[in-house]
Amino acid sequence: AGALYALKLQRDRRAEDHDNAQRLAKGLQGIQDIVVDPTAVETNIVNFELGDSLGPVASDIVGKLAQQDVAVLATGPRKIRAVTNLMVSQGQIDQAIDAIAQVVRAVT
Repeated sequence: AGALYALKLQRDRRAEDHDNAQRLAKGLQGIQDIVVDPTAVETNIVNFELGDSLGPVASDIVGKLAQQDVAVLATGPRKIRAVTNLMVSQGQIDQAIDAIAQVVRAVT
């Protein structure tokens, strides 16, 4: 139902979500030990991986990010998925990038 609503009534908003996903991917690309390819981000979904030096700690990182109100999903021991939507502003994308950088630095 949500997808149909977005397709019918939120076309401009969807473009903003995709722009935010690109912003997130490019921001994550600048964080040591995060592996992401912004050119692979074609929608509002950003999948990224943890570098070898971090180990399989995706669920730990997701838990620490949740404490900072950053909601992401561990999709594997080294993989994390983030999704932008109408409830996520550009400012919140920047906050998420900062929070991810902080958490990753604390883990290494």
